[in-house]
Amino acid sequence: MSRFFRFSPSRLALVYIGLGVLALALFAVLLWYAWRANLATFREYVDGEQTQKFSETFDRQGAEGLSAAIAARLKNLPRDEIIVFADPAKQRLAGNLNDWPPQIPEAPGTYGLVIALGGGSSTRVVASHVILPGGYHLLLGRESVRFESLVERFWYGITGAIVAVLLLGGLIGWLSHRALLNDVNEISRTALAISKGNLSRRVATRGGSNELDNLAETINGMLEQLAAQNVQLESEIGVRRQAEHALHRAHEDLESLVAERTAQLARTNESLRRNEAYLAEAQRLSHTGTFGWVVSNGDIFWSEETYRIFEYDRAIKPTVELVLQRTYPDDRALVRQLIDRVSQQRKAFDFEHRLLMPNGSVKYVRVVGHPSVEDKSGNFEFVGAITDITERKRAEQRLRAQYTVTQLLAEATTIEEVTPKILQTVCEFLLWDLGALWSLDRQASVLRCVEVWHKESVKVPQFEAVTRERTLRTGVGLPGRVWSRHEAAYIPDVTKDANFPRGPIAAREGLHAAFAFPILLGGDVLGVMEFFSREIRQPEQELLNMMATLGSQIGQFIERKRAEQAVLSAQMELAHVARVATLGELTASIAHEVNQPLAAIANNASACLNWLKGNNMEEARTSIEMICADGHRAGEIIGRIRALVKKTPTQKDWLDIHQTIREVVALAHSELQRNSIALETRLSDAVQPLVFADRIQLQQVILNLIMNAVEAMSEMSDGRRQLLIRTDTDESESITVAVQDSGPGVKPEDLHRLFTPFYTTKPQGMGMGLAIGRSIIEAHGGKLRVMANEARGATFQFTLPTGHRRTAAVE
Repeated sequence: MSRFFRFSPSRLALVYIGLGVLALALFAVLLWYAWRANLATFREYVDGEQTQKFSETFDRQGAEGLSAAIAARLKNLPRDEIIVFADPAKQRLAGNLNDWPPQIPEAPGTYGLVIALGGGSSTRVVASHVILPGGYHLLLGRESVRFESLVERFWYGITGAIVAVLLLGGLIGWLSHRALLNDVNEISRTALAISKGNLSRRVATRGGSNELDNLAETINGMLEQLAAQNVQLESEIGVRRQAEHALHRAHEDLESLVAERTAQLARTNESLRRNEAYLAEAQRLSHTGTFGWVVSNGDIFWSEETYRIFEYDRAIKPTVELVLQRTYPDDRALVRQLIDRVSQQRKAFDFEHRLLMPNGSVKYVRVVGHPSVEDKSGNFEFVGAITDITERKRAEQRLRAQYTVTQLLAEATTIEEVTPKILQTVCEFLLWDLGALWSLDRQASVLRCVEVWHKESVKVPQFEAVTRERTLRTGVGLPGRVWSRHEAAYIPDVTKDANFPRGPIAAREGLHAAFAFPILLGGDVLGVMEFFSREIRQPEQELLNMMATLGSQIGQFIERKRAEQAVLSAQMELAHVARVATLGELTASIAHEVNQPLAAIANNASACLNWLKGNNMEEARTSIEMICADGHRAGEIIGRIRALVKKTPTQKDWLDIHQTIREVVALAHSELQRNSIALETRLSDAVQPLVFADRIQLQQVILNLIMNAVEAMSEMSDGRRQLLIRTDTDESESITVAVQDSGPGVKPEDLHRLFTPFYTTKPQGMGMGLAIGRSIIEAHGGKLRVMANEARGATFQFTLPTGHRRTAAVE
């Protein structure tokens, strides 16, 4: 009986275990009670039916429908209940809490928790955490004062159990210390001897606790084995030292290899960094940036050059909205439509559009992209490049504008005719809204506005009216500045320029940027052209250089037109001299023509007097009628002569070419008779006789051709002298007038020189008749040429465009 109550460590351990089990059993009773109470509380506070309804609403209507249902539920929700609905990232979508409580466990279930309400306050709740399809989270619960009391009881129970176990452990530990102290001291002395290398010492057994006896026997057995293994250990130590040396060498080799690989990686990184620098520099030089666009989530990635093109800070994350924000307003709808189309069709794209920068400048960009391979997650990406083509576009527009203006100047006849077209061309090609031409009034020493052109969409009535009414002196306003400096000038914003009198009106009507250039002739300013834009634009030196060249071209055009006018005046003067000379050659024939009606008038007057003496009134009336007819005939001859001699400017009108030929033939009739020349006219009835021409100039050409034929045939001593004048039409429906003679003809070597000025085959000729005739016909849109006849003589033939179109329009 006494042996049973001995305090051995094993028995003390059994007693400690038994008492611990007893304390835990008492705690289990309290835990079971708390569990039953909590279960009842959970069932009372968590409404499973409401949770089911919300789950069904989510299945039918999705996240938006559930958010609306919770919002409706909140209107009648008791104050002690909580509802929170959140997305997969636990961002609150609906509910009466501001945020998803971080205390809620990740796993779904029903929990009793203390959650923070903000402002340092908290509350204890019983809540059910439900995870809906798609990873959405739903939390339903109520505040629980009862649960709090149950938790306190739980902690009271576990605290009492722990205190009881600790007290029992202390008591049993003290008893174990008393029982084991002697045996442990013996073991400690033995262990101290072993630590000093005395492996011959053994632990004595004294019949104490079985555990210590067993431990002593175990230690003694281990000492025996340790002594036996000591010899073997010494040999193994030698082997281990060799292994350590080998391991050390391997470690050194590994460090050398790592250093080598590190150096290779550094070189690779340096090469990569250098290549990236080269790529960035190449993009900067070529004004080309790169981008990536993930269509599924809208992520956009830009290179450094792309940020520079759009002029955004690199800290800003690029989006489609930022791209549209920089897009020029007129191009925004088109770019939006293209983005929507390529995101749906997923095809390569290549397009150009404009960007409007914050400072008011405009950029032209070309965007090229192609789709990449879709990954396993379903992400579809476009990769591409964006190139700033502003300089190229502006250069193209400037070249097109310069070419168009040059073409207009080449086709125009007067500066007044071409000015509106030049203003319109510059505005449309270079994207300016309004243009004006200022002409220099040398007598008043001021600039006057003579022409204004603006786009139909630009309404600036006050500015246009003031511009047309105002005069500017040298140095005043933009045109006056250009006039005084003899060079182009640029103003980014006229509303902020102190030397711009029309600035307030321009500000009211939305005009900002402006530039002007002089129209120069030599070193003199003939006028100034200015242009305006609704945008604020920075100066462009290339634009000013081009406009300076354009101003010189316009000045050269004015100089050329003045020279052409002088040549035309000289030509008219020379033509007048040629007509007078021709009439001088016809003096005898003209005198004969005039004498005939005058002689007839005298004879009829004598006859009339005789009839009056005989009271024969009927015959007298007949004689007077004949006198009147002869008087009109003499007047017509003199009128034709005066018309040819009179020096008047060109006056074109629709006239009958057949009637014109008859008038010239009547004038040269006496000369033909005097030289015994038989005249035949074949004026075709199939010809449309109307031509738009100057009557006097055509009469001069026909008369010159007739007189040349007369002079050529007058030198013939044999053969019949015949002159044929005929009209016909050619394939282009132009009228052809031919004067064919039977004279000696034209030598082949003289054919290509007949129309050269001052070349003549006549001893007393001026050599200007045919040259003037060709210039007159060409000025009327026709051609004059000479051909040798098959038998003898020559044919001079000219063509003129007819008036068949005018006749058709009248009909």
